[in-house]
Amino acid sequence: MTTAANKDPTSTNNGEQATLLPPTVLWAQREDRLLLTILIEDCKEPTIELEKQSLHFRGKSYSIQADSDHSEHELKLEFCKPINVAESKHVVKARGIEFIIIKEEPQWWPRLLSDSKKRHYVKVDFLRWKDEDDSDDEVGGGFGGGNADFGDFMQQFGSMAGAGDGAGEDGDEGLESDDDDTEQNPPDLE
Repeated sequence: MTTAANKDPTSTNNGEQATLLPPTVLWAQREDRLLLTILIEDCKEPTIELEKQSLHFRGKSYSIQADSDHSEHELKLEFCKPINVAESKHVVKARGIEFIIIKEEPQWWPRLLSDSKKRHYVKVDFLRWKDEDDSDDEVGGGFGGGNADFGDFMQQFGSMAGAGDGAGEDGDEGLESDDDDTEQNPPDLE
């Protein structure tokens, strides 16, 4: 008899293998690398297997807000083209697992996965996305390789908030004043 404490979460009552929910994956690319983020909060001790043509992930979220039932998630991605496993790296963070996956041959991929089947959990990371014709000499340049990350960008952006946005001290941004101050009003065009 199997007790609840040692029951395999992937098996069903009739002994069949149940499918675990895949976590959301955000991806972007550069000519020489893929930028992947698996969105799973507070994942402790995930299983990550990166191979020449695939990525296998299995992990459990311990976040009460994001995953109240603490369900286990699993993901297997078959890449469009081969990658360089030795030079690729990942880091487990509080909000997810971030990967810099180095392509075996620097070239723009037509898609992330080996087949063109649409998967609802794989999404484009528009904050990091770059097209082939985008310039690489932009300040900050994106993720990894010594470039600024999104947190640094948001910190810089936050320091500019309120500079020239027209917001008053009491939060009445965009509201017109009842004052007859003609300097604030634009001149008549006629």
